[in-house]
Amino acid sequence: MYSTSGDCMNHYTQMMVVVEISTVSAAAISFILIAVAIRKSKSYLNKSTKAKVEKRMILHAAVASWFLFIWVTNVYLSSVFFNMYQFFDHLSFFIFFLQHYPPMLLILWLKSV
Repeated sequence: MYSTSGDCMNHYTQMMVVVEISTVSAAAISFILIAVAIRKSKSYLNKSTKAKVEKRMILHAAVASWFLFIWVTNVYLSSVFFNMYQFFDHLSFFIFFLQHYPPMLLILWLKSV
């Protein structure tokens, strides 16, 4: 079977939809868990260094999961709108960059959360 055959392309399309749905679901679940953790962490104030680092890591995870959700949505849109594939491909690269690097730098930039 060749990669350009109809059966192979149908299988690839189904596989990509399943991967996109599972990735978006995982990002949504992690974002919900992060929101619950933030809500519970506000019930007590701990000014220790460990608490500040934990809050930075929670913020990092929240931003990264949000950008992951946006990136997978963009990848899905690039497979749906074939006439705008190049636009979505370039936008996907930019969002992928935003998903990885700014959340890591947030940990360094934030002195107090």
